[in-house]
Amino acid sequence: MGVFIECPDLAAQLLELIDDAVHSEAAYRLELDEPRRFLGLPLPRRIRWVEDREGKVRTFDHDPGTGFFRRLLIILLTWLPVEKYL
Repeated sequence: MGVFIECPDLAAQLLELIDDAVHSEAAYRLELDEPRRFLGLPLPRRIRWVEDREGKVRTFDHDPGTGFFRRLLIILLTWLPVEKYL
């Protein structure tokens, strides 16, 4: 489950509430990478998963705990025309 909030003040308040309720070592924090450009055109920002365990911070560019084939399957499943059934 994820929540994306554009208002920085509201996001900070919600983050504080969630940090109190969820132990930080039991979940990943999601961030957007820095804005990028290619040939002057903006590229979509990508999600980064941040893990903070025992004071050691690790950043992942893909969903942690998934292997190559699981990520490939997810990509292939996104091509299925299922939106009309939702």
